[in-house]
Amino acid sequence: MEKNSNLGTVKGFGDEWSRFEQTSLSPHELQDLFNRFFRTFPLDTLPRIEKRFTADQIQKMMEDSGLERIVFSDTAPYRCAVGYKKTDVRRSRIFKQ
Repeated sequence: MEKNSNLGTVKGFGDEWSRFEQTSLSPHELQDLFNRFFRTFPLDTLPRIEKRFTADQIQKMMEDSGLERIVFSDTAPYRCAVGYKKTDVRRSRIFKQ
């Protein structure tokens, strides 16, 4: 299967997006930008199963899944989080003989 991406395009998009100042835009302007950006993607074909969670709910789900040292992004997207799998201390020690 042939790879369908161009690294330069991907990097350029990320760079461009990181320089896009959005804090002064109204909710209407943000929605308009979103709609224009995604107008080529058939969003109406996706099932409507959206469920929104609070940071506390996400934290609990991640902990219940065995993750620790959970850190949330302090910039948009705010519900982006990283957690680390708990390690078994007995298995991760190096024993000297």
